[in-house]
Formats: sequence, C-alpha cells, structure tokens
Amino acid sequence: MDSTKQPFPELVELKLKLERRVELLNEQLAEARKQLESVATTDALLQRQDHYVSLTDVTLRSLNSISPNELQGLTQLQALVKIAKANNNRFKLSIAKDLLLRAGVTKSPKNANNIIFNVIKRSERFKWVAHGEYELLSDGQLPFRAVNVHAKAV
Repeated sequence: MDSTKQPFPELVELKLKLERRVELLNEQLAEARKQLESVATTDALLQRQDHYVSLTDVTLRSLNSISPNELQGLTQLQALVKIAKANNNRFKLSIAKDLLLRAGVTKSPKNANNIIFNVIKRSERFKWVAHGEYELLSDGQLPFRAVNVHAKAV
C-alpha cells in the first residue's frame, strides 16, 4: 500500500469540512460572547439601586462622573463646586443646569440659566473659560471678598 494515497478520500474531505465549520462556529461564538458582555455592561449601567434610570442619566453620569443624587440637599453654590471638582475644576453650564434640575437643587427650568449665572457671578469662585464653560478658582486665586464669605461665623 502506498503511504501517499489516502485510503478514504471522502472521509478526509468530510474531516476538513467539519474542521472549517468548527472554526466558523467558534468565531460566531466569540462574537456572541462579546455582544452578551456589551449587553450585560449596558444593563449594569442602566440599573441603579434596583430601579431603572434613563439613558440620559447614564450619559450625564459618564460625562460628569457625578450623579444628580449626589447633589441633593446641597446649596446651588455647593452643587456647582462639587460638579466642577468632579470634572477637573471645570463644568459646562448646560450640563450643570441639567444636573441641578434633576437633583432638585434648582426648581425652575425656565430660570435655571439665570439662577446659575447669578450664583457663578456673585460667588466669585468661578472664571469664564469659553462659551458656556467655567473653571473653579483655587483658594489662592479667590478675591478677598469671596474668601471672607465662606468663613464661619463665631
């Protein structure tokens, strides 16, 4: 018998065909596992303390690394400072407005921009950086009046 000839060519062909099919199914399985992991991650992000939050909340949280729940019970100035500190001492007015409204710190959507702008100006703790963007000043940069405003009464 010659060793170069295969005794059952159909069997060899079937084996090759099945090996290709197994490779294809393994690729499909790997893709399905990636999709499952993505869905599980999205599901975990959307669930918070056993209640469902909107995609906007997840987007705000990922952009700001702070949730509206963390701002509840704070004054408007304290909330703005906390938002800025969570974002490298900067924040965008539109995002801060959304967070303050969702947290209930600011009640009126109509007047929210004016309210936030007045808090920024009166506190003198923020510096205008770009259109709708403000930066939190460090304690050394604060004007004398702003430093005294935050001193505790005796």
